[in-house]
Amino acid sequence: MARGRLSTDAGQYRGYMPSHFGGGEVAPKSATAPPEAAPVVPLSGNPFFLRPAPYSLALLPFAHPVTVLLLPLAQGLLVVLLAEALLRALAGPAPPAWARLGLAAALLASAAPWFASQIMPDVLTGCLALWLGLLVAGGDWLRRPWRAAGFALLGVFLIGSHLTHLPLAAGGALVGLGLRWAIERGRDPLRWRRAGLALAALALAAGGLVGTNLAFGRKAVLSESFPALHAGADGRRRHRGAGAGEGLSSRLGLAAL
Repeated sequence: MARGRLSTDAGQYRGYMPSHFGGGEVAPKSATAPPEAAPVVPLSGNPFFLRPAPYSLALLPFAHPVTVLLLPLAQGLLVVLLAEALLRALAGPAPPAWARLGLAAALLASAAPWFASQIMPDVLTGCLALWLGLLVAGGDWLRRPWRAAGFALLGVFLIGSHLTHLPLAAGGALVGLGLRWAIERGRDPLRWRRAGLALAALALAAGGLVGTNLAFGRKAVLSESFPALHAGADGRRRHRGAGAGEGLSSRLGLAAL
């Protein structure tokens, strides 16, 4: 039985995407090559250089050859709980048996089992879709401060765990809440609470990404590894660093069988 390690050490990616992260073998120039080379982002000692902090920190309890086996179960449980909550929001507190069977069949036939079995934040994209459904369809439990706060914090975790979740969450909330507003013509008594929870989750997630990159990478950006998401002028300049990946030892390790 072999043991490996999953890590956020950006140096291991240099061979896969040398044009973006620098290093690796340089492809020979051709006559059709553009005169300007692609921007190179210098590697840094930021442990969240490639993977945002929320999902990286959530992996810490599973950073053991034994507990790592529980990670697919934990991720699958999160999917099931969110799907069950959405079913209750749509079909009432006691959904009929056929609705539960339909939900189980839909989950099993989807890509959820595959993504839940991997140590990647991709499974949280589906969870974010379920969270947005609850945001739109949730009932009176949103009035309770503690439950609403917990729901918003879950949204912060889901949104901040993958960089693509920021635009997905913003667009999903805008479309979902806008449709409900249009259908009910503004008669939903929880419309402002729903909008406030969405805005709070988006703001806290974006602030958390910028804060961790500022604390560990000394750059107030959403992502160091993706220049298009840079919040400042650094995202518009060419990034080059001689030997930037050499000596990089800061990482979050996850032991795996």
